[in-house]
Amino acid sequence: MKRIGICLVVLLTLLLNLKGVGLRVVGYGEGQEGTPDNPYVITTPQELQDMNLDLDACYVLGNDLDMTDFSWEHIGEYGDPFVGELNGAGYEITNLTLPIYVTNIFEENVFAAGMFGAIGQNARLYNFGLQYTISALNIETGDTSIMVGGLSTYVEGYYDIDINNIWVDGDIELSTTSTFRYTSVGGIFGEVYLVEHLTALSFTGSIKVDAENSGMGVGGIVGYGEDFSINDSRVFDATIETGASIDESGVAGMIGWAEYYDSYLSDSDVIFRNSVVGTTVTSGNYVHAGGLVGIIIDDDDNDLYATRNYVEDVIVIGGRGVGGFVGYSYYMDYIRNEIKGVDVKICDDFSQEFGDGYLGVGGFVGYSLADYIRQLVISETRVGLGGSVNRVGGIAGTSEDGSYRYIDFSGEVKSTGDRVGGVNGLSLNTDIYYAFVNAVIEGDSYVGGIIGQSNGWDFLSSDSFVGTLTGYMYVGGLVGEKEGDILEIHSSYARGTFTAERVVGGLIGLSLGEVLIVQSYFAGTLDKQDSVPAGGFTPSGSFQTLIDPINCSNVEVSLVNVYFDNTLYTGSSLFPDTGYATINFKDVTSDVAGSLGTDLGFDGDYEFFLFSGLNDGYFSLWGDRNYIFFISEEEKIQMQLTFGRILMEGTDEFYNPNVKEYIYWEYRILPVVIERTGFVLKGWSTDALGEDMIDEDTYYFEDNTMLYAQWTESLPDTGVASKSGLSLLILALLGLLISKKKD
Repeated sequence: MKRIGICLVVLLTLLLNLKGVGLRVVGYGEGQEGTPDNPYVITTPQELQDMNLDLDACYVLGNDLDMTDFSWEHIGEYGDPFVGELNGAGYEITNLTLPIYVTNIFEENVFAAGMFGAIGQNARLYNFGLQYTISALNIETGDTSIMVGGLSTYVEGYYDIDINNIWVDGDIELSTTSTFRYTSVGGIFGEVYLVEHLTALSFTGSIKVDAENSGMGVGGIVGYGEDFSINDSRVFDATIETGASIDESGVAGMIGWAEYYDSYLSDSDVIFRNSVVGTTVTSGNYVHAGGLVGIIIDDDDNDLYATRNYVEDVIVIGGRGVGGFVGYSYYMDYIRNEIKGVDVKICDDFSQEFGDGYLGVGGFVGYSLADYIRQLVISETRVGLGGSVNRVGGIAGTSEDGSYRYIDFSGEVKSTGDRVGGVNGLSLNTDIYYAFVNAVIEGDSYVGGIIGQSNGWDFLSSDSFVGTLTGYMYVGGLVGEKEGDILEIHSSYARGTFTAERVVGGLIGLSLGEVLIVQSYFAGTLDKQDSVPAGGFTPSGSFQTLIDPINCSNVEVSLVNVYFDNTLYTGSSLFPDTGYATINFKDVTSDVAGSLGTDLGFDGDYEFFLFSGLNDGYFSLWGDRNYIFFISEEEKIQMQLTFGRILMEGTDEFYNPNVKEYIYWEYRILPVVIERTGFVLKGWSTDALGEDMIDEDTYYFEDNTMLYAQWTESLPDTGVASKSGLSLLILALLGLLISKKKD
C-alpha cells in the first residue's frame, strides 16, 4: 500500500508540473500541442478559462462562446503575464462578467478587473469580439488604486507585442466610498506600456466612474498609457462619464492619458487614422477632457505625430482643458485631422478654485503647449455653448508657443466669459498661417475673429475671418485685444458685422502693445450698441468710446497697405470729428491707410477674397489639404467671389466587424462659385486656354493642381445680340459690294 501511495503522490506531482510541455490536465482535443502550427482549440467556457494553465501557449477559438453564469478568473497577472497567442478566428466571447479582485502592481495594492490580468512581451491576440460587464459599487479602498480594462488590466510589451482586430462591447460601472490614489479605466485596456502595435481595435458601450481620487485616466480603449501607438481603431456610440478629481486627470473617447518618455517611437505616428463617432464624454471639475485624448504629453520632444484622425458627432464636457480632440496637449504634432459636428463645453460644477493654469475650451484642444497643428478641418462644431469660462477658441482655448498651418474652422464659439476667439481664446507666442474661420463668435470681453487676446509675440499671416462678433468690450475682426510683446498681421482680412458696447475695431479691438499690420483689410459693419458715434478717439481718449475700422489703440501702430471697405461700413464718413476724408475702397487717400493706388497694392497670395474690384485670376491648390488662393493677374475686371470653400469629403465608415474590412474617407475638391459682371462662368480647367475642362462633380485633384476660371460673354436675352450680329453681317456685305464696285 505504501508503494501505491508513493506512486500516486509522484504521479500527481508530475501532472501538476506538466504545464507548457504539450500534455495537458484538461483536454483541448487529442493531439493538440498549443504550438503555432498546432494550437489548442477552445470550444467551451472552461477551455477559455484553462488558458490560465499555460500562459505561453497558442490558442484558437473554435466557435462563439457564451459565458453566461460562468465564474471568471483573470488570465495572467502582473509579474506572470499571458505571453502566448490567441487567434479568435472571427468568433465572439459574449456575456462575460468580470469581477473586481485585489492584486499587486508596481508594489502597490490595486483593485483590478479584466479578462486578462496582464499581457506581456511576445503576446499575440487578434481577430475576435468580446462583450463583457464590470460592476463594482461602493468600493471601500482607503489608500489604494483602481486599474480596470475589459480585455486586460495591464499590458507591457517592450515593443514586441501584437494586439489587433478586436471589437469590444463593454459596460463598466465603478463607485467608491473613499478617496483613491489613482484610477485607470479603459474599455479595452486599463494601463499600457511600451506597445508599438495596437491596431484595428473597436469599442462601444458605457464607462461610468464615480470616485474621488488624486488623478485618473479614463478612455474608451486605453485608460492610461506610456510609450505606445494606436492606429486604425475606433470608438462609436459610447458613453464615458466620470466625476470630479482633486488632481490632474484625463478623460476621453479613446485614450484617457498618454505620455511618452522613450525615444523608440521617435518621428512616428503614435495616434494614426483613428476615429471617435457618436460618443459622449462627460467629466467634472479639474478634469482634462477630449473627444479622442484627454491628456497627451511628449516629455522628451520625440517628434511624435497624431495624423488623419476623425471625430464626429461627439459631446465633450470637462473641467480644465476641454477640446473636441484633446483636452491638454504638450509638444505634439497634429497633421490632417478632422472634427465634425462636435459640442465642447465646460462642466456645470466648474470652479476657479485651482486657478487658470492649463485652462481652456477649444474645438480641437483645450490647452495647447508647444504643439504644431497643420491641415486641420473643423466644421459644424459648437465651442463653449454659452458657458461661463475664460479662454474659449475654435481651435484652442489657450495656445502657448504653438505653430498652426492651414486651419479651417466653421461653427460657433460662445462664452459668457473673456478671451474668446475663432482660433485661439488666449494666444501666447503662437504663429498662425492660412487660418480660415467662418463663425458666430460671442463673449464678454476680448473677442476676436482669430484671437481673443494676444498676450505674447503672435504672428498672423494669410488668415481670414468671416462672420459675426459680439461682445461687451474689446471686439476685433482678427484680434480682440493685444497686450505685451509684438503682434504682426500680414495678408489677412476680416469681413462681417462686429458689435460691442464699448470698444470695437475692424481688425483689432484694442492694442496696448506693439502692432504691425501689412497688406490686410476689413470689410463689413462695426456696430457700437452704446450711443457713441462712429469715429476715432473722443477728446478724452476713453476706452469707453472707441470705434475704428482698423484698430483702436493708444500706442503707435504700423500700417502698410491696409484697407477697409466704406461701402459696407455704416455712415458716409468714418471720422467726422478728425477731418479725415471719406474712404473710398478704390481711391484710397486717407492717411490711415497710407498713400495707395487703385491697384490695391497686394503682393502675396490671398485666400478666399470676398469683395469686388479684384483682377482676373486663377486658383492654386497648395499641398495635399487642397486649399485655394487668389492670385491677381494684369487684366482688371469686376469680379466677386461668392462664399465657397474646398472641403474634405468622404465616408465616415470605419472598421465593420461584420464584413471585417475598413473604409477610409477620401479628399475631394469642391470648387467655389465666382461671378464676373457681363460674363457667365463656363467652368474650370486645368489649363489657361480652357482646353481641359473638368467635371466639378467627380474630379479629384492631385497636389499643386492649378485651376483657371473660363468665361463666356453674357448678353440680355432680348434679341439684341442676334440683331446686332445681323447688322454687322449686312454692313460687312455692303462694304464688300462697294469695294468691288470701285474695282
